[in-house]
Amino acid sequence: MLASRGEHGPAADSDVTCAQLLLAVMPRLRKHVLDALRDQDRHANVSIPQFSVLKALAEGDKLPSELARYLMVRLPTVTSLLSGIEERGWLQRRIDATNRRQVVVSLTPSGRSAYDRINRAIEDALVDLFLRLPSEDRRALSQGLQALDALTERLFDAVRQPSRRAAASE
Repeated sequence: MLASRGEHGPAADSDVTCAQLLLAVMPRLRKHVLDALRDQDRHANVSIPQFSVLKALAEGDKLPSELARYLMVRLPTVTSLLSGIEERGWLQRRIDATNRRQVVVSLTPSGRSAYDRINRAIEDALVDLFLRLPSEDRRALSQGLQALDALTERLFDAVRQPSRRAAASE
């Protein structure tokens, strides 16, 4: 049976089932990640959005507006996240040398160290979870996640790219 969904044509029952499964799994995976963070008492107060900021900054210095696009949130949300992380001494804000109206955000050495520890704790928790699956299921999961990653990267690259007008105003 085909369901008429979206602009890309009809969806098969298996497509609808995949969507339903993904919606069911995401909150449980999120809880698993949060539990892993809480088990690491040094990181008990790190939220997933804060971790996402650390991850983005681990890739390189960013403007707050770039972080907002990367995280697909509004600038006031980023400002709040940055303040909480800055209080821990994990990031620094500095005036951009090429445009004194802009502030550049970067990880401090302790922020980089915190990111590495937190990332490792999350990876370890997820690996432990995945190792409970038979190897054939792990291979299928890996292939599916790679396909989903590639799809979402393509879809959200446009969202993350600054418009010419926004880039000119920064």
